[in-house]
Amino acid sequence: MKKVRTRKTGMQELTIAWMIFAVLFLGVFIRPVNVQASKVKLNKSTVTIYRGVSTSLKVSGSKKKVKWSSSKKSVVSVSSGKVKGIKAGTAYIYAKVGKRTLKCKVTVKEPDKSKRINLAKKEAKKIVKKYVTADLSTKERAFVLFRYLTEHCSWQLNQ
Repeated sequence: MKKVRTRKTGMQELTIAWMIFAVLFLGVFIRPVNVQASKVKLNKSTVTIYRGVSTSLKVSGSKKKVKWSSSKKSVVSVSSGKVKGIKAGTAYIYAKVGKRTLKCKVTVKEPDKSKRINLAKKEAKKIVKKYVTADLSTKERAFVLFRYLTEHCSWQLNQ
């Protein structure tokens, strides 16, 4: 078999020379950039709260809308990242961001008597701060607090 050789024309040689120059030029001045995607995560992986108490969960690393849900709505409720203990038990809070689902284990405990009193005091202070003006007398403040509590709270007698 006879080999056939083809000759390169001047234009082909010039084109090849420019291509080699361009590859070398681009290789020297253009470097790949390492871009790391930010990691989407919750600020807490486990939380312990008392019944009636709230805490907040936040998603970092994403600007997408977060869809919140609870595995047991009777134990824990969640709305816009605000988690509230409803009754004693354990549940998971799920935060769905795009295709990723993040979870946080929430344990709700029943507060003992001293903690219940402290929680009640904190709630009473919040109510007084929100609804009671400074120009009221002590009796009037007590009446406003009593009225609010009777309208908005359910009472339970422990025997």
